[in-house]
Amino acid sequence: MKIKPENRKNYINNIWLIFIGLVCIPFVLGCSNNYGRLAVNGDVKSQFEKYQILPDHSYYYSGSKARPRAVIGIHKDYTLDSKFWNPIELTSNQLKRWVNYFGPHSQYVQPANGSDILSDQGERIGVWYAFIDWRDWVRVEMVAEKIVNISKPIERNPKIRLKFYGSSKHE
Repeated sequence: MKIKPENRKNYINNIWLIFIGLVCIPFVLGCSNNYGRLAVNGDVKSQFEKYQILPDHSYYYSGSKARPRAVIGIHKDYTLDSKFWNPIELTSNQLKRWVNYFGPHSQYVQPANGSDILSDQGERIGVWYAFIDWRDWVRVEMVAEKIVNISKPIERNPKIRLKFYGSSKHE
C-alpha cells in the first residue's frame, strides 16, 4: 500500500493514536479494579486524639513502636494482608503516648490526619491516623473479598526529612 505524501502525516498520527490507546487501556483497566482509598474524616482524627479505641477493629502500626509513622484500625470483618504493618493490642494509654509524643515536636511535623479507609466499593473498612504528616498516604488494595493489602505510609514530599527520623537535612 503506497501512501500519498499529503496523507502521510495523518497516517502516522493515526498509528500513534492506536499505539497509545493500546498501551493505555491495560493501565487504565488495571488501575480501576480493586483499589480503595483514604477519605479524610475529622471525626476519625478526633477519635484518635481522644484516645478512643474501636472495639470491633484490629490495630496495626507502621514504623518503630516507640514512634510510629501511622496507625490503622481494620474492622474485624476484614483481614489485613501486609508485611508493612505490625499488629498491636492497642490501648488508650499506648495511643495517648503516641499522640502526645508528637505534639511537642510540632515544629518538626505537619499536623496529624485522620481518615476512613474505604474499600474499592466505597465501604468503610477501617480507620487511619498519620502521626507525622497529614500529607502521608497509602495504597489500599482489595486482594480478595474481605482481604485488604495496605502499603506502608508514603511521603508526599520526601525531600523534607525530620530530625528524629535520622536526618538533619532541611532541603
